[in-house]
Amino acid sequence: MARNAILLLAGVVALASVAGCGGGADDAAKRNRPKVVPAQGIVTYKGSPVTGATVVFSPTAGTNAASALTDSSGRFSMSAFPPDPGAVPGQYKVSITKTEQAAAQPAGGHDEPPAEGAAPKSLIPEKYGSAETSGLVADIPEGGKTDLKFELTD
Repeated sequence: MARNAILLLAGVVALASVAGCGGGADDAAKRNRPKVVPAQGIVTYKGSPVTGATVVFSPTAGTNAASALTDSSGRFSMSAFPPDPGAVPGQYKVSITKTEQAAAQPAGGHDEPPAEGAAPKSLIPEKYGSAETSGLVADIPEGGKTDLKFELTD
């Protein structure tokens, strides 16, 4: 699970770095990047919306991943080039994670720093945290797709 979290973080950082910081170079980068289309949907677990889950689209061909965070109703809108919305049309393997950070436990006396906390706890089955094991896929056509549904089970 920790490996998946590290890979996810690296992917999000890589995606964010593509967006860059303001200026003329940004405009040129935007003109040279692939076309994006709407890619939106909902994540549920046992029939209930999943709030605060990270959704990552890993391309089966090509190089442009996309990611999103679900809102309070489990809805998401993918972004290949944050902060701009949209995903590059294509086929993707999908991973979804939602974790809760375990609280750090006091090590001993009040003068000692807290001991390392336990690893983050997955709030959905861990198999969904990897694009290779989730069994989830998304096909984003040239016109976009706004009704994606990922219904997670045990």
